[in-house]
Amino acid sequence: MSSRSANANKFVWYVLASLLFCIGLFLVVHQPNDTDNFYHLAHSDIYWKNGIMYRPFPWASYSVISQYKADLWWGFHVLLVPFSLIADQHLRILVVPCVLVFIHLVLSGWSMVMLRLSPYYGFVLLLGSSSFLSRMDTVRPQALSSALLLWIFACLFTKRPALALVGASVLGFLHPTLSYMLVPILLSFCFITRDKSRFAWSVGCLAFGLGAAALRPGIKDGLQLMKIQLVDLFLVRRQNVIQNFGAELDKVDLSYFMRSMALPLALLILSLLFLLRKHSKGNYSIVQGTLVVTLIASTVCFFVTRRGVDQFVPFCALTALLLIKESGGFNWVSSLLCGTLMAFSGGNFIDVQHGKWGKIGDYQFEPAAKWLARNTPQGTIIGQSVWSDFGPLLYFNKHNRYFGGMDPIFQYKFDEQQYCRMTLVAKGRGVGETGATNPLSGELEEPVSKVFPRDLKTSYVVISKNWNTALAEELRGNPDTSVAFEDQNVVIFKFGALTLR
Repeated sequence: MSSRSANANKFVWYVLASLLFCIGLFLVVHQPNDTDNFYHLAHSDIYWKNGIMYRPFPWASYSVISQYKADLWWGFHVLLVPFSLIADQHLRILVVPCVLVFIHLVLSGWSMVMLRLSPYYGFVLLLGSSSFLSRMDTVRPQALSSALLLWIFACLFTKRPALALVGASVLGFLHPTLSYMLVPILLSFCFITRDKSRFAWSVGCLAFGLGAAALRPGIKDGLQLMKIQLVDLFLVRRQNVIQNFGAELDKVDLSYFMRSMALPLALLILSLLFLLRKHSKGNYSIVQGTLVVTLIASTVCFFVTRRGVDQFVPFCALTALLLIKESGGFNWVSSLLCGTLMAFSGGNFIDVQHGKWGKIGDYQFEPAAKWLARNTPQGTIIGQSVWSDFGPLLYFNKHNRYFGGMDPIFQYKFDEQQYCRMTLVAKGRGVGETGATNPLSGELEEPVSKVFPRDLKTSYVVISKNWNTALAEELRGNPDTSVAFEDQNVVIFKFGALTLR
């Protein structure tokens, strides 16, 4: 059997192993682990019913998302549209993350084959840290874009420019806000290879990526939203204007480092020791390229924003694997190190998933959302006690509108005062207190039962019993409110007299 046939067979078996892994993920993780899962699938369902060129988004009432008629994640939502064929909403929310992880593993394994590594090291990259696996096991575009960046890197360094152009185009289409990560990959490629003729490949990849990002409805409005998400959020967070959102833009602290970056970095350090053990004369250009991208991603994490961890973990692990290969190949010690890394990350991931979400997940909002759909006029604005409740509410009920959701910066930029009124009761804040970081702190405080119906035009507020219990207790004792709906997880309060349809 030829070497090419043997590699093809190995990759086929790897794909089957990836499928089994994702089936196990589906069976073990019984609850969705991110409220964004609900939002992205809800938006794709809107396209399913209204067409992929549908631009209005009135469901976020107090948000620039409703003002600028564009969808930052349009390409990703278009990709998800076929999953709306799964009528069972519980099944859909569990299946889609597993499908995305499967695609991630296939792309990573393909990258390994191009770099002349075993495709099974795709599992080492995915299990680089439990936090990274948690971020990939979501309905978020980074589940695909993280692997696409690896794939583009592998295509460039193994002289497959046509495939690299395809990868850059798909990246720009699915995740335009991450297109900037093409730059360090292309720079490392040009700098390490020192081949001027390959500069055209890099320019082509960047052009194809940005071009695909621009091919979406409402691109002008989309650029405004991109500026808000990437620039305004960073400035607001760094200037300490308000601190109750945008933690993902903080620099890495010790706790986050240990949870997200320590294991792959330890593997990289150990791989350097392997290299010192045996001096080899291998081709280090690819190793140098991955190391450059790893250093850039880690610099972003430590000095700018934690979001760089999505690139740091896979490129750090890949650099370690390439170093081990160049230092004489894998032996029982290096294999044990990789196996320990995967076992620790996987075990911690399962423990966190069941500990955090194993009891209720965000299905808790389904009965309340469906009650609102039956008992309120279409388009009625429903209050939320926490901004992140928007995704589950929208997923189960598109009959109503809500305060807003997605990144809170979109609500903040729409109207700072309205945002502050909406977040007076956010998790971790005192009931009826604006707090020191709220620009309304000098404003005379009024009860929620007056602020919400008068300023936010809502007669209802949805409160989970798992947080904001103090607010729920305050409203229970308020003569201007009544309980409209209640189950073991959620309570809906109505301001004023209760009338049902």
